[in-house]
Parts: sequence; C-alpha cells; structure tokens
Amino acid sequence: MSFIGRNLELLLSRTPDRGYKRPFEDVSKKEELNIHGRVMISVWRIIRSEVSGLTSFTFENVCYRVLMERHPYYTHSTLTKWWNEIAHHNLWRILDFYSIRSRGNLKLLHHLDVVGKTCEMARLFGIQFLEVITRGSQFRVESILLRLSKVSFQFSSCYSSP
Repeated sequence: MSFIGRNLELLLSRTPDRGYKRPFEDVSKKEELNIHGRVMISVWRIIRSEVSGLTSFTFENVCYRVLMERHPYYTHSTLTKWWNEIAHHNLWRILDFYSIRSRGNLKLLHHLDVVGKTCEMARLFGIQFLEVITRGSQFRVESILLRLSKVSFQFSSCYSSP
C-alpha cells in the first residue's frame, strides 16, 4: 500500500529492510493493510463483542457508555472544509479531533482489558493471540483436545512397561 510515494507497510513493519512479497501478489488490488511483525486488530469488532446492550456503536456513544467521557462529533464534510481552509487553527482542530479518537480507542481497549483477556485465552487454549480473535469456537475446542491428547500420550508412555 502506497501513501504519498512511500510504502506504508514497510515503514511500519518490524522487518523494514526485507520488503519481501508473496509470489503473484498484485499490490495495486490489495484491500487490507498487512504489516509483517505486527498484530492488526479491528477495535470496533472487539468492542461489539465485549460491550453488550448498546443500540449504537458510534465512537461517541461507546465512549460515553463505557468511559463516561463525552467527545464531539464532526462530519467528514466539516473536517474537509477545515482542511481546505488556510487557517492554522483549523488544522490543529483536525489533529486534536483525530488524536482524541486514537487515544479513546486505546482507553477503551485498556478499560475493557482486551489484550490481557486475549493473552490469557491464548495461553489457556494454546493458540496464537490473533487466532483467539479471528477463529471460531471449533478451533478452540480442537486445540484443547489436541493438548489433552498430548498430555495423555506422554502420561501413558511414561508408565508403560518395555
């Protein structure tokens, strides 16, 4: 993915000097951002599963219900109008708006302890962090059964007579 002539995936990855690509990968038709060495999670998909009883999952509503914080909402047309104006105070308003939203996402993840719970579930099931979020319950059951079968096999082989 290229942004203003820079490869954003390479700049943000943990292996910026390698820049390897899968064979037959067409970069121009790629729809999702895949950064090597980083775990990309959809915050709002997680919020939807963690917070129940909300009818609207807008940033402002979720922040109010979970964190008890109020945040302003500006339409995209208002933000575009501010961006196109010459006044510097409008640029600061836009930067402040998006920094508040970024910090709010991190506060929501911290308040709901999403990373801690996901790490514990990954440790319990014996699967990777991202698989806890993206895979279903059948994958979790199979991983637990696999771990149990390994333990029972090791236990039976220790006490078997030669």
